[in-house]
Amino acid sequence: MTQDLYCWRCKRVVPMLDEAEWARYRALIEDYVRDLKREGSRDAAGRLLPQPAKSRFEVVADFYQSLVGYPVVDPDCSFFEAFAIDHHRLSEIGPPCAHCGKPLRTQRASFCADCGTPRAG
Repeated sequence: MTQDLYCWRCKRVVPMLDEAEWARYRALIEDYVRDLKREGSRDAAGRLLPQPAKSRFEVVADFYQSLVGYPVVDPDCSFFEAFAIDHHRLSEIGPPCAHCGKPLRTQRASFCADCGTPRAG
């Protein structure tokens, strides 16, 4: 289940995905990219291959919205947020900083990316 935590890259609190959610998200993104590469492809006779009824973008967007409760396109950003959430994975972030409480970038981080405090212990 998603957990809202601060992201040092996004500079805001975002939903972090657990492993099951992240694996499903990655599979959908891989399908999306595969379909993008296939778009406009032709068969041996030169006919355009049929496209899915619902675009992969819509499938990824619907999945993300079902997890976090809001649309995948952030109105404050000019990019597709679903690709930005590649690093919003609970298993990859570290423990909270002893000084500011924000999560460290990774499990092995030696200091806080936000406030610069060395990792305790």
